[in-house]
Amino acid sequence: MTIILTTHARIRMQQRGIPETQLCWLDEFGTERYDQSGKSWLFYDQKAKKVMKRLLPRDILKQIKFDTYGVFAVDSGVFLTVGHRTKRFNRH
Repeated sequence: MTIILTTHARIRMQQRGIPETQLCWLDEFGTERYDQSGKSWLFYDQKAKKVMKRLLPRDILKQIKFDTYGVFAVDSGVFLTVGHRTKRFNRH
């Protein structure tokens, strides 16, 4: 799987210590929440964590940062930014 990143997203990944493998796991297992501006948020919720704990070996689970999120453009599929959640996402 190829993850496409903007320059801003690459800089944020480096600054925040998020390797590209985290985005691969997030893309595969994360929950997607759309907003009205054409962006989508990917993050881990409780359901995603349960599925991952059932499917992945323990040594891989230890490497995953479950507070990671990513924002990407829905039309192009390019990650715009990534970071660590410090608050809950609002439900719409």
